Amino acid sequence: MPVSTYTYPNGFRLIYEKSNGSIPVTNMQIFVDFGSAYETDDSRGAAHFIEHMCFKGTKRIKESKQIQRTYDRVGAYINAYTDKRYTRYVTKCDSNYTESLMNLFADMLFNSLFRENDCAMEDKIVIEESSKSSDNSETELVDRSEEMLYNGSAFAYPIDTLAYHKKQMDCARMNELYKLFYQPNRISISIVSDLSLSHIKQMLASSPFAKLQNSAPYHNTINRCITPQSDTAYYIKEKITDKTTHISLGFRINREDRHAAIVLRTLIGGPMSSRLFIKLREDNGLTYTSSAYVTYYDIYGDLTLYAETDSTKVMSNSNGKKGVLPLMLDVINDILKNGVTVEEFEFAKGYLKGTMNGELDNNTLKCKHNGAHFLEYPDEPFYEYTKLYDAHYKNITRKEIDDVARKYFRKDNLSVCLIGGKTPKPNQVKAAIKLMYRH
Repeated sequence: MPVSTYTYPNGFRLIYEKSNGSIPVTNMQIFVDFGSAYETDDSRGAAHFIEHMCFKGTKRIKESKQIQRTYDRVGAYINAYTDKRYTRYVTKCDSNYTESLMNLFADMLFNSLFRENDCAMEDKIVIEESSKSSDNSETELVDRSEEMLYNGSAFAYPIDTLAYHKKQMDCARMNELYKLFYQPNRISISIVSDLSLSHIKQMLASSPFAKLQNSAPYHNTINRCITPQSDTAYYIKEKITDKTTHISLGFRINREDRHAAIVLRTLIGGPMSSRLFIKLREDNGLTYTSSAYVTYYDIYGDLTLYAETDSTKVMSNSNGKKGVLPLMLDVINDILKNGVTVEEFEFAKGYLKGTMNGELDNNTLKCKHNGAHFLEYPDEPFYEYTKLYDAHYKNITRKEIDDVARKYFRKDNLSVCLIGGKTPKPNQVKAAIKLMYRH
């Protein structure tokens, strides 16, 4: 269905798509133009902490349990997520309750109280959440890898980490940032619903989202300047309590190449027919988990190969053959030397088309796609989720995939990260990288 947008006089924006069918369900996702990339050294962790505090009580609804009961009473799904680029508040509900939950969200986003005792309590919860993440070697690997990939820019910093909580968050400072960033002209709502556009617009017109005036504008911008690489970057950490080692090989990519990079990622480390799965698991029995993924923030991103293996099999197998890291490098080297085959190229595009078609009835996914696009890529043409494959992937050629591989799979564009038990010596890892790029 066509997507409509409407901006109210105060700058608040609606992105609307009519849902397929007549099931009375509304998906609402609210995007606040404030993520961890906006933070400075004196406010690390603020975006995530403010997200938590929006559920702790408002001028109208004093207690957090009352907020939760309001959603529970009507069986609505409710959640929130902090990203590096934005904060997102999500609900899925019976359409009869759309307006009441819309107004509750507005109350949370504009009238949260930030009481000292609530801040102190929630600080403990955030620390507990960060503690679990810090104990997870895969999460740590992603954080350390992105520090190298986005070094110099605001995207190098984790969204939240224990290091941000050496002392209690300053409640007054958090409230100040909340009031600066949570303004109507920095907020958009993406809705996929059986309700009509005119009905939704009418609901919003009488809500605080459209009626509230903005305070003085705040011009804090995101630092997007990445420090140029001159050679491979490394992060190797041994954790004696781990029995496995997590490995990532990450390459910086530019925004304009992200769709070709996604096709390349699919054939390298997507489904069970991908190169990494066959090479590491089917042919050598070395890993249960391997993948490749593409992440992008605004003007750039990364294509990263990932694997988890027994710590004794990183460099060599028990039979004396190559271990996981050299085999991952072989995958990259073969693509650089020989390119991708016709068969795997067609497989990757077919896989993408099939999985995307299989998600056409996923209104939650459409809701996120619509809202995120208008916030992150306002300068690019917009395509409904149903048209994404034809718009971005259908006409990609095999030559484009080979060109993207050669453009980015460079020694001076690579970040290598290993975390786990009994990691190899740094000189062993560097020698393997040097050997691969010598061929």
